[in-house]
Amino acid sequence: MPKMLARVCVAGLLALGLATAPTTSQAQPTDKVQPAPAPHTGKVEVSVMVVHATDAGQVDPRLESLKQQFKIMRFKGFNLMSTSTEKLSDGQSVQVNVTGGNKVRVRLLDRTPAQARIRIELYRDNDKRLDTTIRIPRNRTFLVGGPKHDDGLLVFPISVTY
Repeated sequence: MPKMLARVCVAGLLALGLATAPTTSQAQPTDKVQPAPAPHTGKVEVSVMVVHATDAGQVDPRLESLKQQFKIMRFKGFNLMSTSTEKLSDGQSVQVNVTGGNKVRVRLLDRTPAQARIRIELYRDNDKRLDTTIRIPRNRTFLVGGPKHDDGLLVFPISVTY
């Protein structure tokens, strides 16, 4: 970094109160770069649930922990159809076959100590209907709305645990 730019940066940080004045008469630029935090190692448990949401009914007792999240949806009844859980390393995926020729593919892209970055693809037969990347906070669940099914909708709660 040129000396003039380094002085301007130090002066700006001092003015904002983000740095303290140097103890010597002139600030010395440093070439040291702080290392990025180490990525989280090990496998991540990824669970993909298939839930049938309808206008009538109740919340399946097996879905009690998601009851608060379901409140944002217009549906009243939520029935757990299936759950698939896999331990994944970065780059690995799990595919869940769903009723009506649908399938959900979830790939763990990477993770930090705070969150996992997940790619979600939804297919009907071989036609891709959804392809998105989301970040799910560690030990949390994200709801993905799916296709219509039997007077309701399929919902895919996706959880990451590590």
